[in-house]
Amino acid sequence: KAKTIGQKVGKPILWWQVPFGVPSDTPGGTAGHYRDNRVKYIFEHVQELIDAGGVGVTFGTGAGNQTYIDSDGGQFDAAVVKYYASPVALP
Repeated sequence: KAKTIGQKVGKPILWWQVPFGVPSDTPGGTAGHYRDNRVKYIFEHVQELIDAGGVGVTFGTGAGNQTYIDSDGGQFDAAVVKYYASPVALP
């Protein structure tokens, strides 16, 4: 879908305000500990985002009580370190 949208509008794609969060098999979560798999998914599928016309992803909180970079158990930091150890070449 993202590739189609980018092609139709003739612009690159920037995923904006993607929430921090930690995947879990247990439903729920608590304030400041939002459950989500987007960080994990994005860092495991960088080439897919580039192929769809992506130029970047910004992460952050869009509302109160969401997971912050310092309350995700180190997931975001670990993903960034792993990515920079073997970055994907941009076209």
